[in-house]
Amino acid sequence: MKVKIAHLISSIHLGGVEKGIQLSINDLNLYFNYQVYTLSNENTLNIGNGYLNAGKYKNLIFSFFLILNKLRSYKPDILISSLWKVAFISIVYKKIFHKKVVLVAFIHSETYFHFFDRFFIKQLLKTADAVAFDSKGSLVGIKTKSITAKKTYIIPYIFLHNNGFIKKITNKNIIRFLFAGRITKIKNIEATLFFFKLAKDKNINFIFDIYGLGDIAYIKTLQLLIDKYQLSNNIFFKGVFDNTTSNSIFNSYHFYIQFSKNEGMAMSVVDAMLCGLVPIVTPVGEIKNYVNHLTNGLLLNMVDKEYDYAELLKNLVSVISQPLLFEKMSYNALSYFKSQETYLAAFTNMINDLDNCYTISKNK
Repeated sequence: MKVKIAHLISSIHLGGVEKGIQLSINDLNLYFNYQVYTLSNENTLNIGNGYLNAGKYKNLIFSFFLILNKLRSYKPDILISSLWKVAFISIVYKKIFHKKVVLVAFIHSETYFHFFDRFFIKQLLKTADAVAFDSKGSLVGIKTKSITAKKTYIIPYIFLHNNGFIKKITNKNIIRFLFAGRITKIKNIEATLFFFKLAKDKNINFIFDIYGLGDIAYIKTLQLLIDKYQLSNNIFFKGVFDNTTSNSIFNSYHFYIQFSKNEGMAMSVVDAMLCGLVPIVTPVGEIKNYVNHLTNGLLLNMVDKEYDYAELLKNLVSVISQPLLFEKMSYNALSYFKSQETYLAAFTNMINDLDNCYTISKNK
């Protein structure tokens, strides 16, 4: 019989965790019974074939018992818990209702974002039977902060079905940049806007499109900065796109830009590179291990605890003014992950290993 898997997450929006779920769910259900459970009913991305079990309410607290009952009815063999907001319900289900369930904590960042994230994830790590990380950077970062002797797995956010191509730039081009993900303070978009103010002062002809949803107050703050920097003709909020259409969206840009304060694998950066975009990023999380400055991307580094915008801008102007250099960097970005293990393969291997370790199939 197929192993029954429940993947618990707060909601399904545009983001690395959610994209991994959306792009793998149909394939995973060829081998396992794989269901997704969200506490919130605010799910902006579609998951096909009825695999999504959502709460009834926007407020996560109100859906706690509903999702708990759904899990009790489904009775998964393996429960995967992503992000801190669902850690408590995962722990309760494991300790009270189904002690034999194999609980997997899925970690998506090299550090904790705030007190609640730290508290609930640490409790989850103490309870979990195994820990999955989206990258080696996340594994190293979290294991140095938490005492755990669990089985560990790397599930990289790499999807090789992307149909990218080498991007080109001419002197007549409007240089096109994009960001796609959660619009939150951790993504440091205000720093990106300041960089584009400097770019405009250098007479760079550009468009920067921001895809995703986020905190309304933060988005209003960003809009005020756009107005302050007189960038309303250059920068646009574009809403959410379906992950299955990301190829066509990404392929219409030259650069992907993201100045995050911390990250895990940074799936959106990987996805952009697989489409041939040149990333302009901060060296945080796993990014520092796969983006090589002036080889397959550009890095915004810090000098005396301040971002070195001037150096980055100088490098960007240099790359834009050398079409052959840009094409080479685009090719290097496109090629970097081609031979590496995919999310689907790594996820499947993890489930098979857990099945063997806990004799799940044999016990059915």
